[in-house]
Amino acid sequence: MAMFLQLGLGLILLAAQYGPGAAVPSSVCRRKCGNVDIPYPFGIDPNIPNCSLGVGFDLSCEVQGGVSRPFRGAFEVLNISLTNSTVRVLNYILGYCYNTSTESMEYFGRYRGVNKGSPSSPYRVSNIQNRFTVIGCCALALMSDYDITGYRGYGVATCRNLSDLVDGACSGIGCSQTTIPKRIYYYRTEFQDSVNTSQSQTWKFSPCSYAVVMEASQFRFSAEYISTKKFNDTYGGRAPMIFDWAIRDTKSCDVAKQNKTGTYACLSSNGMCVDSINDLGYMCNCTRGYEGNPYLPGGCKDVNECYKNPCPSDGFCRNTVGGRKCSCRAGKKYSKKSNTCNPDTSLILGVTIGSFGLMIIIIIIVFWVQMVIQKRKLNKVKQEHFLEHGGLLLFDRMKSEKGQLPLKLEGCEKPRSLSLLFLSAMKKNNLDDVLVSHVKGQESMELLCGLADLAKSCLDMCGDNRPLMKDVADELNRLRKLSVHPWIRVGVETEAESLLVGESAPVYEFEQSTGYTADESEDRPINPRSVYYAR
Repeated sequence: MAMFLQLGLGLILLAAQYGPGAAVPSSVCRRKCGNVDIPYPFGIDPNIPNCSLGVGFDLSCEVQGGVSRPFRGAFEVLNISLTNSTVRVLNYILGYCYNTSTESMEYFGRYRGVNKGSPSSPYRVSNIQNRFTVIGCCALALMSDYDITGYRGYGVATCRNLSDLVDGACSGIGCSQTTIPKRIYYYRTEFQDSVNTSQSQTWKFSPCSYAVVMEASQFRFSAEYISTKKFNDTYGGRAPMIFDWAIRDTKSCDVAKQNKTGTYACLSSNGMCVDSINDLGYMCNCTRGYEGNPYLPGGCKDVNECYKNPCPSDGFCRNTVGGRKCSCRAGKKYSKKSNTCNPDTSLILGVTIGSFGLMIIIIIIVFWVQMVIQKRKLNKVKQEHFLEHGGLLLFDRMKSEKGQLPLKLEGCEKPRSLSLLFLSAMKKNNLDDVLVSHVKGQESMELLCGLADLAKSCLDMCGDNRPLMKDVADELNRLRKLSVHPWIRVGVETEAESLLVGESAPVYEFEQSTGYTADESEDRPINPRSVYYAR
């Protein structure tokens, strides 16, 4: 007759119902047993009212080996998580060994009785974090919950000899791990008698087989587990296992929030209700940016995210309600995705463009200033040449006769009309129309025509055709001499002189007022197109 060990996960007495209430726990309730924290809704003082949310959350604090340890029934509690809604316990390992004295297979382990759970129990075997683990070289183990959900799972482990084994490998050679379904609150484990080490003679190097539901992340297969009892002895015949716990008096958060029975357990204003992912029921969690106990009024406190989730070391962190804000130094930009301070390319581009634009503006300003300075210098030189070479004489003479500035090209329309009148008369070869009568009587027409031609050339609209100031000065000097000595015709020989003397000899007049000889100054007309010099 096959022997089996039935392990129920009601944690002993789990058949007892619990009636959760919303009462605030007393401050005299103990919240620590040995090195294990006991947060509400759990409690270890069943005789003090409201130390726990209900009977299902009551734990005992026992002294073993001189150390206080919390227990739920026969299972020692290692830690409790409010955030993950889990309880980590030590589950008993079922052993099946060959007895050489009796030449038969024998079970060993803490329990051989039946420990049943119930649907109202807060605890479910975690289907995510646990695996049904079987170790041996001729082992076939069964995990089932009878007819509660109809689940039956097998674990098979075989090997021919120790050389088949590989440390860390658990895929059927010497070791196997099988996933389990949700909603398991009761199960039993047993080995199949038809498959055992006595039949295969593997007992000579592998006398024992093991089966246990345990936390998968805490297990790593070793070849020593086959030939020795090291696996069973590691935790004293126990292995860590995870329970998912929740408040099972209602189906979901939607129903619980209606609080028709006044037992809604999420009491913190910064808490929230979360549906259980392993069977019906709900749990409570603190909202993002808060931590603490959501089952207590005001139990969820703001987290200093700058310590819990720091910003980059080269940045700055400012804690906010429910979060934190990161910033970076000038020239860098914070990347939330990588939590780093990276060069701010947009700022660099903006600074580059701004600097280039500023440089262009500065160049334009410098160029404009240079143009103004050069223009002023040029005007000053023109003025000096104008005054030095007799321009003032012409200016004063024409002003005295006309009463305004006749040759002004800039300004209002009225002063400019005389210049247009003068140019129109010159174009028609009708200078007499713009000369007053007494001017005609005082000066010779040759002088007046020379001055008119000079003025016309200075008023030329094409800048390239206008004379230089030096040429104007020379022409004015020449005309001044003509005014003083009207009988002189420089470079011109009369018909009588040609007849009397024969070969003509040019007559030169030496006057050093301009620094030029007569032939250099007087024979250099300013405007070759002048009517006077064309005659």
